[in-house]
Amino acid sequence: MAEGVLFDIAGDIIQKLGSRAFRDIGLWWGLKDELKKLKATVSSIQAVLVDAEKKQALDEQVKDWLGKLQEVVYDADDLLDDFATEALRRQLMTGNRMAKEALLTCGARGSRILVTTRSEMVAAITRGKKPHYSLKGLDLDKSWSLFKKVVFEGKEPESPKVKEIGEQIIKKCVGVPLAIKTIAGLLYFRDPEREWLPFLENNLSKIAQNENVILNRLKLSYDHLSSLLKHCFAYCALFPKDYVIDVKKLIHLWVAQGFIEPSNSSLYVEDIGLQYFTELWWRSFFQEVERDELGNAAFCKMHDLMHDLTTFVAGNGISIINSKEKIVDESVRYVSFALWLYSSQQIRVGLSNAKKLRTFLLPRQGFSRDVIAHVLSIPQVIVPNFRELRVYDIGQTTIEKVPSSVNRFKHLRYLDVSSNNEIRTLPNSITDLQNLQVLNVSSCHRLKELPKDIKKLINLRHLYCRGCWSLTHMPRGLGQLASLRTLTLFVVAEDNSVAKNVGGLNELNSLNNLRGGLAIRYLGYVKNGIINPNLKGKSLLQSLTLYSDLQYGNANVDNEEMAFQSLQPHPNLKESVLMHDLATLASGIRIGSRFRG
Repeated sequence: MAEGVLFDIAGDIIQKLGSRAFRDIGLWWGLKDELKKLKATVSSIQAVLVDAEKKQALDEQVKDWLGKLQEVVYDADDLLDDFATEALRRQLMTGNRMAKEALLTCGARGSRILVTTRSEMVAAITRGKKPHYSLKGLDLDKSWSLFKKVVFEGKEPESPKVKEIGEQIIKKCVGVPLAIKTIAGLLYFRDPEREWLPFLENNLSKIAQNENVILNRLKLSYDHLSSLLKHCFAYCALFPKDYVIDVKKLIHLWVAQGFIEPSNSSLYVEDIGLQYFTELWWRSFFQEVERDELGNAAFCKMHDLMHDLTTFVAGNGISIINSKEKIVDESVRYVSFALWLYSSQQIRVGLSNAKKLRTFLLPRQGFSRDVIAHVLSIPQVIVPNFRELRVYDIGQTTIEKVPSSVNRFKHLRYLDVSSNNEIRTLPNSITDLQNLQVLNVSSCHRLKELPKDIKKLINLRHLYCRGCWSLTHMPRGLGQLASLRTLTLFVVAEDNSVAKNVGGLNELNSLNNLRGGLAIRYLGYVKNGIINPNLKGKSLLQSLTLYSDLQYGNANVDNEEMAFQSLQPHPNLKESVLMHDLATLASGIRIGSRFRG
């Protein structure tokens, strides 16, 4: 993993051991002295970590020592998580106080293949007798123009000396636009008169002039990141090259792994995560950022050079499996499969040595005839073997059900089972996952209901269920999830007066921290059209979508019209849409009329 990760994990352990909650745990279980000794030991370890991590590149013995120490630190972190989870479980059993508090294979005739590469060796092998064009970097004038656009907003510096130093700096970037932008982004925060020359002499001059010259230039910007940002950036090595990254999901993954440091301010961890992403984007670690209709950063990519850098700095703790033959080392904690899975055996073989995974990602999955013909039994492979998972992503894998044994993942923070059309129900044992922060069941089109004891998920912050068109109701107690920040769909039950596990629209009343988009379906089922979901109190909500589903069940047109009229959203709402035809929406065509509350 990235430099500084052990230092930060050790710091987090020390902070936990010093908290009142863990002092209480020590008293409850008679472990006060043992936890005190553990804190002293971890503090001693942390004191030498920074220096050791700097020396590991030059000293194999130090590197080996750090590798062994990494296992100890991770195990200690897992142990404390076990204590905290057990304490949480006991609190739930005695009144649930916490919940109350808070390349092309085909082409037309005349098609051509264009091969691009940064390697002269690859170019020599592939070109044969075909023309070969070597692209040059930007010349000095264009390099300077790009540099000053970032640092001086396009203006010339007043001091000739500053310009002279700046030109010397960009010469080191050998005309590579990405290198120029990243170095410029770094220097933007430094005093040109006092800090640029030392940077040129003490940083840039130390880089060896070899085949990795550009990578080393880029690493300068990485070296000046905070340790937390280094973790976040290195974690992106799990995504394949040219992969379109979902920004919101990326932030959820960072939070799940503990890479986001909570602030003393009123900001939520997701807000802090967005600040992390924005800073990395501003420094050109991300590019091609796309925004959604409401102006939020939605998707991004990484430049190939940046992907090379993240792979370089990630170290042995992160592995991306991109071939059937690859078997990861036992020290790996974060893994993703960048190849299409046609058999669960591929997972069993690839991860045969890794027993302490914290992340399992499948970024390349999707539906194909071959995969659909062979239903994957991924949970049967993962659940018995990897109990330390924080992130479990099995979206778009054609699984038919989530096993009840999923509750063995007591450390789990992020669970994604989205776009699995054969899933009809979720096991109620999911609600034993008291640490769960994100549950994504989006586009599970045949899913009929959510777990009835969902109120036990007291740390759940995001529930994604958009596209679950078979849902008949929301579970009673949903409104008790004080930590909930995202709820993408609420389904009004046809008759919520008879079933004790069915929640009414009033479940929304207390969920005033909801943000992003909320959709409500079956308003015609509301008796007499009288509703009070307290939309006025939801100031962070950006979008509200109402589905008119009069063609289904016993929805009443008068009730629906009255319900529409009684809605009074907060003035901060940016978008409100009334969807008239759900079938059209499901086929991929968005239609609707906008209304004002």
